[in-house]
Amino acid sequence: MEKPKFRNPVSYSAPFDSDSESDSDDALETQWPTPRPVPEEQRRRLARLVLEQRSPYDAYKETIKHISIAPITDAILRRHQEYRLEILRRKKAWQEERQRTIEKKTQQAEIIAANAALVLMDEQESLDNEVERRIKDQEKRIQAAIELARKVQQERATEEKAKAEKEKKEKERKEEEIRRQEAAEKERKERLSQSIATSAKGLEEYKEYFATIENFRANIKPLLKEPGFRKQCFEARRLIKRTIIQLQYKHEVIFEKYCILRDHLLNTKNQSMEAFHVMLNHTAKVFLLQARQEINATPFAAYFLGRFATLLCSSIPELSNYLIARLFKWCPYLIPQYHDDNPNLSHDEIRKLLRYEYDEDNKTFEPFLPYLERQKCFVMFFAALIQTVPDPGQPPNPFSISKGWIWLARTCNMPPREVSPALIQSFLEIAGKRMLQTYPHQFPKLLRVILGHIVPAIPLQHNHDNKADIARLEIYLKTFFETGELKSIPEAIEPKVK
Repeated sequence: MEKPKFRNPVSYSAPFDSDSESDSDDALETQWPTPRPVPEEQRRRLARLVLEQRSPYDAYKETIKHISIAPITDAILRRHQEYRLEILRRKKAWQEERQRTIEKKTQQAEIIAANAALVLMDEQESLDNEVERRIKDQEKRIQAAIELARKVQQERATEEKAKAEKEKKEKERKEEEIRRQEAAEKERKERLSQSIATSAKGLEEYKEYFATIENFRANIKPLLKEPGFRKQCFEARRLIKRTIIQLQYKHEVIFEKYCILRDHLLNTKNQSMEAFHVMLNHTAKVFLLQARQEINATPFAAYFLGRFATLLCSSIPELSNYLIARLFKWCPYLIPQYHDDNPNLSHDEIRKLLRYEYDEDNKTFEPFLPYLERQKCFVMFFAALIQTVPDPGQPPNPFSISKGWIWLARTCNMPPREVSPALIQSFLEIAGKRMLQTYPHQFPKLLRVILGHIVPAIPLQHNHDNKADIARLEIYLKTFFETGELKSIPEAIEPKVK
């Protein structure tokens, strides 16, 4: 084995491991005597060793051979023993102190742990109490919810029972109301069937027509409150009145105006269905206002107004309901309905239902003759509608001639009124020839009934304002039976013979 080489010829001692406050230098001073100076001879030998370049280990061995070690005395040993004992005592004291510190820290740790355990126990107890409280609250809420659900269920059952009873009573009430209404309707129909003032079937037909007006009032008319829609309708209505007032008896002019108004209405329909119905209602009103004005001035105007109306209604069927509904409303004699069989109605109320105009300034109704002239215009317009024969290539007339037969039959099946002679003759002067062509055998029989039974039964108006009408109707019918020809109002102005 290679010997260790020492680079430092001076001996080295590791520090003394001790817990005492003295360091290792003190221990060396105590253990070893103070080194003596190196003699000259020894220095020379060391120098030779250096010169001879021997290994440090060999040089160290050679050096220590000549070092004289002082003898260890009892005093030194005693001091050394005392030092060791002191070291051991200090070590023991340190260990005891350390043990006490450890025990103290352990005790403190145990106290902390105990306190922590107590705190934890307190927290756990508090948590347990909180959990128990929450459980109790939850149980209370569950119990309250159960009670509430039971209460709600009971209330619901009570409400359902009450609702069922209410529905049952309501159903019974409705059934009773329906039975009462059915009985009232049955009684009304029986009364109407026996009525001498209203045609039951005519009234039903009128209600069917008037349903269109009611729908217009409920769903379309409220839209006119909107400014934009009202402006749109106002602008579209201008052409209607202008076209109708420009009508004349020439068929080519009638067809030209018809095409203009038809296209205008259909164009409005494509833009807005609501505006279209507003235009139809307005057109019906303009027709009747124009009929009232023009037929009264020139009776033959009924022909071209009727022809124009039939053309328009054939192309736009929706217009028919508006036109007939308003015509029957303004002239209840076309239903016919006289309103004079109800004892609960006053004379003025009957006049109001018969569409007499009321003067707000004088607080009086218009006289009989102006009223009769207006009603004659509406009857003549109705007669013109049903008697119109379209020109070749034009659409068929939507108003059948049979409606004229039905109206005359219904009128003859009821006792005549003061207005009857004027209305019957006005109808015959417009539609009589066409009726005779359609019913060549039955119609003369009906005219015979009118002459023999209706005319003698016509009551005189209290001012005898209808006396002339009765006489004219009698002469008119007698002339027919004498000549076989019904006199009619010409469709156009007869040319003047020079």
